[in-house]
Amino acid sequence: MSWLSEVQLTHGNVSLEPLRESHAAELVDVLRDGDLWELWYTMVPRPEGLAEYLVEAIAMQEAGLAQIQS
Repeated sequence: MSWLSEVQLTHGNVSLEPLRESHAAELVDVLRDGDLWELWYTMVPRPEGLAEYLVEAIAMQEAGLAQIQS
């Protein structure tokens, strides 16, 4: 059993919550704002690869791993 538990942090207009597949549409909008996948100093998927990225990220989160290997 893991000592980690999901929490949602909220303060003012900011809310941080665990990653969910239901966040995909909003995340695609964020990715397209500036073509983030083209920046050399970021590691984000292209919009068309976001669904696969989310599935992998959530699986690793559930397994208790801290980062995604690529």
